[in-house]
Amino acid sequence: MRKITVLFLTFQLLFMLTPQAYGQSRNVNGTVTSDDQVPLAGVTIKVQGTDIAVMSNDLGKFTVKATTGQVLELSFIGYENRTYTVGDANDISIVLPRTTTSLEDVVVVGYGTQRRGNLTGAVSTVNVEKTLQGRPIADVGRGLQELLPD
Repeated sequence: MRKITVLFLTFQLLFMLTPQAYGQSRNVNGTVTSDDQVPLAGVTIKVQGTDIAVMSNDLGKFTVKATTGQVLELSFIGYENRTYTVGDANDISIVLPRTTTSLEDVVVVGYGTQRRGNLTGAVSTVNVEKTLQGRPIADVGRGLQELLPD
């Protein structure tokens, strides 16, 4: 009877520890390049369904904590968004193809990017080469004074 109890407890312990081994997050290292193999700096890599997000460095490299089966969402202005399901590999390489949409429809605002048609506030455009070239200015804010409506 004692052998059965010990055997039962051993299997129960193994059964309880197995999900923890598979659920452990680990560092996933990766490189993001364009379709012509140029490293992309500043790509946002987000673990879907979590608050975990990182950006690629100057060489297109990133490290993110994720578990097997989680999905990485990659986004970068001017390139198509991609998803990647984390497998067993610790080092991955992802290629982002260029998008065919026009970048003139995108407006960079203080809290992200939006399409011009979705903005509800005033948007002004300044041709920097024409209006600011050759002007002695201390900073950008002073350089834009009197060029934009209030």
